[in-house]
This record gives sequence, structure tokens and C-alpha cells, in this order.
Amino acid sequence: MYAGLVTWSWWFMPSAFLFVLPGAMVAAYMRTVCARPLMGAVLFALIVVVVPALLWPAGLTGDFSGLSRRLRPRGHSPECRTFLGRLAGGVETCAVDR
Repeated sequence: MYAGLVTWSWWFMPSAFLFVLPGAMVAAYMRTVCARPLMGAVLFALIVVVVPALLWPAGLTGDFSGLSRRLRPRGHSPECRTFLGRLAGGVETCAVDR
């Protein structure tokens, strides 16, 4: 069962493969060596679902960074925007962009 999940994630969800493979290894160990299949399933779910959920906010940081880059006025660097903001709508270009 775990080999099927690993293969499926390898082909269809490569980004989740980094969590599925370790989860499957732990679950297979718990199932075969320790003879605790329920504990293996719980640990698999913990590694595959909970760990990525804990890392999810870090992914949002990059999304917000990309969004702010897309919303920035074209033709002006962040330094130039600060300079123009101080002038309250002053000049069209600044020394940083030249």
C-alpha cells in the first residue's frame, strides 16, 4: 500500500513526494518490524499531512513577496519609490534608475 502511495506521488505530485517517501518508510517499518500497523498509519498521516501544514506559512512568505513585486509601480526600484514618496509625487525618474 505504501509503495503505491510513493509511486503515485512520484508521478502525479512530485512536490509532495518529499513528505510521502519518509512517511511511507516510517509506516512500513512500524507495520513490518514493530507489528503496529495502526501506529504506522498514524505516523504516515502525521508526516504527510501535519508536517507540511506546519511549513505552509513559510510558503506564504514567498507568495506575498511575489505579490508585492507584481504590485510595485513599473520603472521604479524600491529605493526610487522611497525617494519619490519623500518628494510627495516629485520627479518621474531618480538617480537610482539611471
